[in-house]
Amino acid sequence: MFKILIISDTHGKLSLLGDINELISGCDCIIHAGDGAADLERLRAYAGGKLLFVPGNCDFSTLPDEIVVDLAGKKFFITHGHRYSVKSGMDSLIVRGRQLDADIVVYGHTHIAAAERSGKMLLINPGAFERGFGSRPSYCTLTIDGSFAETDFTEF
Repeated sequence: MFKILIISDTHGKLSLLGDINELISGCDCIIHAGDGAADLERLRAYAGGKLLFVPGNCDFSTLPDEIVVDLAGKKFFITHGHRYSVKSGMDSLIVRGRQLDADIVVYGHTHIAAAERSGKMLLINPGAFERGFGSRPSYCTLTIDGSFAETDFTEF
């Protein structure tokens, strides 16, 4: 079993999560889907080498806008989503995920927690660490066990 903490849009408010060390200790990896460069040093201190981060539209970073990585036998496509206009719909993001033959697409930007399928591809947005767009602060835990992938969203 492989467990991933997925967060996005922390906007310097990582402290709202509380005891992040307790959450991270049970995870094999942390994915941050952007708009949280201000939180990277704190995350790195807790996560060590288990952190994957892509910059968002509010981050000033030279890091790649997209990451494609294999984790637990699944191909992940990680992006913030602003370059795919996810606030207007998922079509462009789904097309890119299919081009990359991704099993799981992780994105942020909308501040709205969501998990949905497009064919065999699972799209996950963990939400944001601040109120906005009618949502409460949230994060997602993804557990992968063989071919089974389960999402668990937590609002706080």
